[in-house]
Amino acid sequence: MESTKESIHVKISSEIAKNIITGQYSNCSLPTEMELSSHYSVSRNSVREALKILASKGLLCSKQKAGTKVTPRSEWNFLDPQLYEWFSELPEMEGVIAKFIRMQKLLIPEACADAALNATGEQRVQLSRVFQAFSTHIRESENDLLSSKPLLSSFYRTLFIASNNELFSPYAKILDILFHSKDYQLSQPTINTLEIYQKIYDSIMIADEMSARKAARKLFN
Repeated sequence: MESTKESIHVKISSEIAKNIITGQYSNCSLPTEMELSSHYSVSRNSVREALKILASKGLLCSKQKAGTKVTPRSEWNFLDPQLYEWFSELPEMEGVIAKFIRMQKLLIPEACADAALNATGEQRVQLSRVFQAFSTHIRESENDLLSSKPLLSSFYRTLFIASNNELFSPYAKILDILFHSKDYQLSQPTINTLEIYQKIYDSIMIADEMSARKAARKLFN
């Protein structure tokens, strides 16, 4: 029963968040808990819990006597992966996603450098397994973008984890979500770019921080 109750909170918070992101509550005010409870046909406690979820993501703030308000867009937590999981395909998120994609030029080289420095032996073994699967696929099915996406996503996710840099965790989750979005445009990995990935992988395996960073930057030239 608790699981069902929790799913109600998440569902309501998702619906309210969508209305916020698409500008339905553009006047910065939000319906009251009673109004939301009536609209969604749920208890006020369920609404209250849903609003707490949205407040934790920076979309809402509550002040005594002022009620619950929609916060300015500049205060939203765009490093919260759940926002992308819910709404990565909304037109209103396209600008945010485009900015995130540009940030990859900075994030991925540093994640590679940190992985070269910090990856454990077990993580290097896992990265090796993932890279071998990815590289084999590219050699055998270079033009199959659809099946390349999950393999490349797995490589990046494993790489970010191997960086052991806590600050990269939300970026890794967001990138993984975007990779699985049908509208996310991914540069087709080719035999030529595979040489770059091979250099990244080799550099991480021998703990060569500078070479890993330098190789990763070539992905975005």
